[in-house]
Amino acid sequence: MYGIDGTWQRACLVLDVSKSGAQIAVDGALEGLQLEEFFLALSTLGHAHRRCRLKWLNGGLLGVMFVTTVTKPKRRAAPGPNTPPRAVSS
Repeated sequence: MYGIDGTWQRACLVLDVSKSGAQIAVDGALEGLQLEEFFLALSTLGHAHRRCRLKWLNGGLLGVMFVTTVTKPKRRAAPGPNTPPRAVSS
């Protein structure tokens, strides 16, 4: 796991994981770290990672919720002068 701003990192073990979050055991002190949101590396190289929000903390155990980004559907461009009309069904 590592800070959003990249200023800290801690070794951890994922004890339980679901689609929406995880339970993590952390190696090392947590005092003074910005734990509200951080990244959880899911591979040794860090290429697979999830942004997490802290839900609970009990000593070295953390419960986290994965933060998902909701993307708005792309707006269709206005039809140009050469765009054929779309068929309308009744």
